[in-house]
Amino acid sequence: ALSIYGPAWSPDGNLIVCPIRSWTNGFKVSLIAIDVNNGREKLLSDQPWFTILQIAWLDDMSGLIISARDQATAPDRLWRISYPDAVSQQLTSDLADYRGVSIAGRDIVTVRNDWTWDLIVTDSTKDSAHPSTIASGVGVPYGVTWAGNNRIVFSAMAQDTLNIARINSD
Repeated sequence: ALSIYGPAWSPDGNLIVCPIRSWTNGFKVSLIAIDVNNGREKLLSDQPWFTILQIAWLDDMSGLIISARDQATAPDRLWRISYPDAVSQQLTSDLADYRGVSIAGRDIVTVRNDWTWDLIVTDSTKDSAHPSTIASGVGVPYGVTWAGNNRIVFSAMAQDTLNIARINSD
């Protein structure tokens, strides 16, 4: 199945590159190139991706910039894929998601989304408009539970790691 984010036409107009999803030997997304002159399709890279959102060619055709996730727990990052040898280089490494990519000359435009969260406690019998903030962080929160003795256990992603933490509620 092809991506909903669409293809990227090469600057010379001879190639279309797009992500393609496959369930062969587990789920993965790959980059394929289609030669518009003869219709031949070829795998651009052996690297498996979890998602590839958008692709943009560099003007000199030396590579592509993609918004992609290399594993399920990673944020969407910007990557440079050299062409034609398809060597990938990670361009962003923070906890933000980078969604979409477009290139003008050497300038990349993208949407950066920071994931921040607050762990809050509020009284269920009172107005919850004024909760107490116990902790704050950056990343993707996953779960929270009371652990007894005024302790809270919660989990959140930081970089590519799922962390489990315990904190006192007071």
